Amino acid sequence: MIKIWGPMFAALNFLDQHTGAVSALTGIAIAVFTFLLARKTGSLADIAQMQHALDRSQFLAINRPHLRIRHVTINVHFGLTNFFNHGEETTGGLCVVNVGGTRATVVESRYRIFSVKPDCR
Repeated sequence: MIKIWGPMFAALNFLDQHTGAVSALTGIAIAVFTFLLARKTGSLADIAQMQHALDRSQFLAINRPHLRIRHVTINVHFGLTNFFNHGEETTGGLCVVNVGGTRATVVESRYRIFSVKPDCR
């Protein structure tokens, strides 16, 4: 048991005599560790930001807007023989609703309406 205490007292005596050097080395070690930790934390923040962007893209892909036409109105100006005369401009409107999971912004709208004879059997 005495053999253990001899080297331990020698180490404690060395640390006591060289307190400034030990403190300086400890400070340098803490500074290096802090620098490495800051680098890793910064890269983890970048990875978390990319993951958030991916999650947002996935959410928008799954819950994208779905536009449905609910009502069609046509302002008909009666001609001599038909409801529509060839080349005549006709006005009207559509009631479009969003039944999807996210907000929709209509940027442009175009449509064509084709008239066909009803099938009278």
